[in-house]
Amino acid sequence: MKYLVTNAIIDLYNGDRIVSKQKILTENIEQARELLRNDNPDCKSIRLTYEQIPD
Repeated sequence: MKYLVTNAIIDLYNGDRIVSKQKILTENIEQARELLRNDNPDCKSIRLTYEQIPD
């Protein structure tokens, strides 16, 4: 099963919020979450919207 991440909402420690519309195709949701966390090292939480794509 593959996942297409369509939106991500990233909450930062200072209270700001980033909405990312970057499309990420992955086999593991945690890989996408880790990629976004590496791009934003001061993030507090990440919420994802994704679609499952059958193999």
